[in-house]
Amino acid sequence: IFSSICCNFLAPDQAKMSGAKGLVVAEIKKKLLALNLPTSGTKAVLLQRLESATATTTTTVTIASSPEEPTPGAKSPGGTRKKRGSPSPASPAEVAEAPAGKKVKKGAAVEAAETPAPVSPESSSPPSSGKSKYPTREQILEGTCAFVRKTKDSDFDPARCLKLISWNVNGLASLLKGTQLQDLVKREQPDLLCLQETKLQTKAEMIGPLAGYQMFSNCSKTKLGYSGTRIYVKESLGKVSVQYGLLNGKHNDEGRVITVELPSFYLVNTYVPNAGMQLERLQYRVKTWDVAILEFLKDLQTKKPVVWTGDLNVAERDYDRYFAGSYAAMQKNAGFTPEERESFRRMTCPETGLVDTFRHLYPTAAHVYSFWGFRGDSKTTNSGWRLDYFVISKPLLDKAEDCYMLPDVSGSDHCPVVLWLRK
Repeated sequence: IFSSICCNFLAPDQAKMSGAKGLVVAEIKKKLLALNLPTSGTKAVLLQRLESATATTTTTVTIASSPEEPTPGAKSPGGTRKKRGSPSPASPAEVAEAPAGKKVKKGAAVEAAETPAPVSPESSSPPSSGKSKYPTREQILEGTCAFVRKTKDSDFDPARCLKLISWNVNGLASLLKGTQLQDLVKREQPDLLCLQETKLQTKAEMIGPLAGYQMFSNCSKTKLGYSGTRIYVKESLGKVSVQYGLLNGKHNDEGRVITVELPSFYLVNTYVPNAGMQLERLQYRVKTWDVAILEFLKDLQTKKPVVWTGDLNVAERDYDRYFAGSYAAMQKNAGFTPEERESFRRMTCPETGLVDTFRHLYPTAAHVYSFWGFRGDSKTTNSGWRLDYFVISKPLLDKAEDCYMLPDVSGSDHCPVVLWLRK
């Protein structure tokens, strides 16, 4: 409440502090000091501002607008070009959707747990200085917490729950040279397994069958060895109907969507287009693709609930990616532009009836990622992004028992994401 009062009163338009206004600010400060609140965080920021505001009879105060609420449709600055040989971890745009045959050298990918400092879910609190409108790493992390999983593996009861797994495999043919996929299936025994970025050519779309599973593939038709999705469905679930693409089969040229209909919900497996290193596909992403997929999901929801999963190529919250350089520079990366994040928020707002399951269960958990670039030692330092989601219809929320990552699974620059859904 005091934060709102001070922000609105002190500087709606860089107003000058003088006369009666100074007296009122002094009274606000007195009331604030009387509150039984911790001296850190918002209270400390306000006290600092009030101190500077009342220290002189004429002080200019600037309240920065929150970068968490960008203006919809605002033009994003162009992407930044990194120096060759830079050891910094790669952003998703730098490694996603590489043309077929292009090799990316993989660095060591040893998982290391990072103990986060306590931090904050939103960056909407005003910065400690009026000099910058962008939050610092410390301000982003203020009020967040370490991830502590709600369940144990032994809690899972296959008679009571379905287990769904989503994984961007970054090339299925390459993954199948090892045993990571088979090992995952043997260990987790998922009822439904969704893969993205399979990069299969049409003639090879049937490689990689799994015993006991039905298999459905969607391959890119415009560029071979690019994009692509697949769903494995346990044979015990019976026959399912399958749809490729969006409404009326639209936007299916790149093989980005497969939908299967189950008795109680639709499962939509999606590989959302990346905006590109230079943000060359940003407008297509937010003005065409996002609009079309939302229309498709809304149509499905008129019939039964939806589970929308896959690599959605967006880090929705400030702490859904590692802090690199400056916040202003970070906003020029595909997956973290204001346009993409605002578009995703519109898709998961109350009016759509769609909810980000992980954030519903773990609203303030920080340093929880599903993607780490191959460049450098980003996995070791946990310099990652949360790009992979399970978004579900509200009627299914009470059935969502847990949603978590499997960062110990190797074989790709992404790790699998798991959803437990009560039958």
